[in-house]
Amino acid sequence: MHAYATDATDRRTVPTILATIAIALAFLLSRAVEWCGYQPAWYIDAPSVLGFYALLYLWFDRFGWRWRVRSFRFSRIPDLRGTWKATIKSSHPDPGRATTTLTGSAQIRQTWTKLSIRLRFGSSTSCSTMGALNTEDSPDFGLNYEYLNEPDPHGRETMNMHRGTSHLRPSLDGRALDGDYYTGRGRMNFGSLSLELVSRRLKSI
Repeated sequence: MHAYATDATDRRTVPTILATIAIALAFLLSRAVEWCGYQPAWYIDAPSVLGFYALLYLWFDRFGWRWRVRSFRFSRIPDLRGTWKATIKSSHPDPGRATTTLTGSAQIRQTWTKLSIRLRFGSSTSCSTMGALNTEDSPDFGLNYEYLNEPDPHGRETMNMHRGTSHLRPSLDGRALDGDYYTGRGRMNFGSLSLELVSRRLKSI
């Protein structure tokens, strides 16, 4: 997975909150040890704050960011993890038709700080190389990412490796992503891309 940018404010506030909790836990641990009549060595007691912070950060990065308590969300970053059904309508010519429609599948891996998007259509696979996930209401709202497409070794001779970008906007219920894409040098086509959630579990594609 690769890092991704976001305008969600919790990327700035959560580290401070976790650090405060880590200090409180370290203080409670120190009091509990004193109450037990044990005096730990300095190299055990001193790094306790950093240790608690590392554990809290690891927990939040993998699990806590997507937790909800009723309507309260621990993070504003949308949860896009899972396996998706993918459909593209491409400007790539198809005999007798103005556009080409293809169906495939997508797999999205995500933590609070890292992301990976993998799409499979026919005899080629696209993998994201960088991305941004914007939460504010703006023209860039949604998922923006750059990808590298690689054809299978036994794909058609007309297919070649190329880069492209995509911009997808999540639905209100978070079970669909719709937008568009375009490819760079080597293919030079564009079209629409739609993803429909199949399962939150990651399945082979």
